[in-house]
Amino acid sequence: MTRTTTFDVNAIRAHFPALRGGAAHFDGPGGSQTPDTVADAIRHAMLSPLANRGTITRAERNAEEIVGQCRRALGDLLNADPDGVIFGRSMTAVTFDLSRTLSATWRSGDEIVVSRLDHDANVRPWIIAADKAGVVVRWADFDLEAQLSPRTRLVAITAASNLIGTMPDIKAVAAVTHSAGALLYVDGGARAMKDAIAAKITTLPQHLLQSLTWDRGKEIAQHAQLTIDTGLPVYFADPHSPWQRGTNENTNGLLRQYFPKETDLARWNDAEIDAVAMALNNRPRKTLGWRTPAEALNDHLRSVQSAGVATTH
Repeated sequence: MTRTTTFDVNAIRAHFPALRGGAAHFDGPGGSQTPDTVADAIRHAMLSPLANRGTITRAERNAEEIVGQCRRALGDLLNADPDGVIFGRSMTAVTFDLSRTLSATWRSGDEIVVSRLDHDANVRPWIIAADKAGVVVRWADFDLEAQLSPRTRLVAITAASNLIGTMPDIKAVAAVTHSAGALLYVDGGARAMKDAIAAKITTLPQHLLQSLTWDRGKEIAQHAQLTIDTGLPVYFADPHSPWQRGTNENTNGLLRQYFPKETDLARWNDAEIDAVAMALNNRPRKTLGWRTPAEALNDHLRSVQSAGVATTH
């Protein structure tokens, strides 16, 4: 029997060695405690030949490949051009850099808007820059439009509050911000995965979107918002009960033929992953009477269409 639940907290905690000391860490920033998978990746990179990026020596190529892989992974996650991805020392440092750059164009009497939903990393840099430029700081609570004026130069807001989970309507925020002639700066870390899943799954015909049963991974932490956005109920199997999601387990086994366990999927772009999906969807299956999944889906869609036509006459 399946049931709706939250993600597996113990499984997530197990990836943070710092939590084994028994202390509760309330310092806020997501990067303060490092997951073991991140530390392992850094260790592997640092113990390999490494130099400034280039194409001549192995060390240069390693550095080039690490940066390229990370840009492609983030481009895939955000549905963005990897060439538009940049890296900084931290979110705070990048925001300070941008605040200094943008504030050079501000003039005394201009205004910016910040939000109390945000982590301080998306507030303090803008306040400091505004103070140096003689710019007025306004605070957006519930009515952003009330804080905008012809003098507004920038609105800084989160896509998903890491404090209370509130998710502002970024499209609406962007519309009113741009209509005022201002720039919009969004801290989008907590929301990115949910959006990527929603964008992919809603390419299916609507009548096939009955429910989603997921493995107990952290990538689906915002399952409640996914249901709100797509109308798709999300269910989780009980812990250590793979038989409750047989299709998922079978598909995992097939995917392992292409991506062995622990494979870093950042190595692959959308087109390469879609090619694997195409290969699997065109592989005959005994359970489908030796039809391929693509054939079975087409047969089902045709039957539904025929039934729909029949009922209208």
